[in-house]
Amino acid sequence: MKAEVMLNALSDERWRWIIQGKIEGQERDIRDGLANAEERGFKNGEKKGKEENAIANARNLIAMELGTHEQISQAIGLPIEKIEELAKEIEAEA
Repeated sequence: MKAEVMLNALSDERWRWIIQGKIEGQERDIRDGLANAEERGFKNGEKKGKEENAIANARNLIAMELGTHEQISQAIGLPIEKIEELAKEIEAEA
């Protein structure tokens, strides 16, 4: 009888250990997922900020007529199509 009680107690402990391990694994997955999402958000925000800066700089260079569209594209790192689009916007604003 004592052996059966002891076996049941060990069995219960094993199940608690398994369940606890699963819970901890799920919590770790959630933390990792949140950390990855946060990191991607920072990278996307950083990328967006850099692109906004590049566009502002390109607009200034176009407005000051400092270089051709190709030169501005190369200097700023934006596609020529974007530079030409910005030039049209600036022209329309004038």
